[in-house]
Amino acid sequence: SYRYKGKEYNDWFMPSREELELIYKNLAQHRIGNFRIYDSYWSSSEYYPKLAWTVDFKNGDFVYTHKGGISAIRPIRAF
Repeated sequence: SYRYKGKEYNDWFMPSREELELIYKNLAQHRIGNFRIYDSYWSSSEYYPKLAWTVDFKNGDFVYTHKGGISAIRPIRAF
């Protein structure tokens, strides 16, 4: 498994479906955070063993996506 390290921090993690929804509503819709609005972003929430939830940042829709598929990622930290 891949572990993201950003600057001096090593406590990054993939957001859950609910956290990613909040990111979309509170940041991306207001053009904060340099999100690519034509991408779907992975969440850490599984739909089924081979599927995980992604959030389409064009419209905020949830889509379950095969884990072998390609989507953007945005690691987050707790604070």
